[in-house]
Amino acid sequence: MALCTAALGRAKNDHSMVTESHKLYTQGLSELQKALWNPGLMYKDETLGACMALAMYELTECPSKTDYGYVSHHKGCARLIQLRGSKAYSSGLAHRIFSSFRIQGILRTLETCQPNFLTETKWLDHPWKHISKSPADQILDVLAMAPVILTRVHAMSTLDPGSLLSTALEIMDSCRELDSSLRKIYEQLRLGYPGPLYWSEFSKTRCPLEDSSLGSSKIFPVAFHFPDLRMAKTMMYYWATQAVLWSGMSQLSQLLLMLQPTSGDDHMSEIPSDYYDDFISPARNVCQSVEYCTKNDMLSLGTLTAVTPLMLIAVTLKRYPKYEREMKWVDFRLNEMRESGVRILKYSSGIE
Repeated sequence: MALCTAALGRAKNDHSMVTESHKLYTQGLSELQKALWNPGLMYKDETLGACMALAMYELTECPSKTDYGYVSHHKGCARLIQLRGSKAYSSGLAHRIFSSFRIQGILRTLETCQPNFLTETKWLDHPWKHISKSPADQILDVLAMAPVILTRVHAMSTLDPGSLLSTALEIMDSCRELDSSLRKIYEQLRLGYPGPLYWSEFSKTRCPLEDSSLGSSKIFPVAFHFPDLRMAKTMMYYWATQAVLWSGMSQLSQLLLMLQPTSGDDHMSEIPSDYYDDFISPARNVCQSVEYCTKNDMLSLGTLTAVTPLMLIAVTLKRYPKYEREMKWVDFRLNEMRESGVRILKYSSGIE
């Protein structure tokens, strides 16, 4: 009720409704606390759903003007999900709640650069014991491995040159396996879908920055459109994951090339081709998908679909000054999303 009241208040520019939504949110918090202290209610699907709904309110409204409330709710949801065990989410409402949490859980691990229980085999398998994984689920399996790899990368700073080389090669092999998995997911999706996954249309929106510091030409004159929002979500996560992975592989290959002159290691010939240096292509694909998701008839659901992939692109591109135009465009669109219903973007430190 708090979420709906807030959304309606924002749509009608009715501050009294937004204020009322905060009262409903506070009441919901009180009821949730009672449920969590009740052994008969603590592990109910409805209790977990309430926890997720309150976290969503923090995500969209951010009433305390800090991300502390959302982070606290997220940690609480994570702990409750873990306590229930991986076999509790194989069907029905529980599975849908888990699937919704999983996206935010993976994003949180990217923020902290620390893998959590979601990367464990049982959490990758048990919730889908009776349900086939969708292409989006499979893509998230790949994205979930990013913190595992990042942890290994950060540990490289303590290694001697010999160990550094072997570890870098092992990490590159892991990245290539993930990239291969992504390609297979896409091919299965492409071959199994009865029509086009997406198509191009001339863009109907314009970024004001294109008329000033970014030059007079449109950065993305073509926008991608999709059969429905579900396909848009799948493809945006596919491209965002690919961009993150390829960017990491590109940086890792530079390290391997630096080690090459002094190593004399036969394994250096195994450094793969530089196709992943083109990580800007999938990054641009994500950007070109935003227009479809933010059409008026998509309401807030489209914005919530696009925000996470676009945040992943922002993190990827900010390391590269040569993509300043694209980065400014991404920042502008994220600011639009903040104003249109994802207010935590104003206060969150985001993914570093």
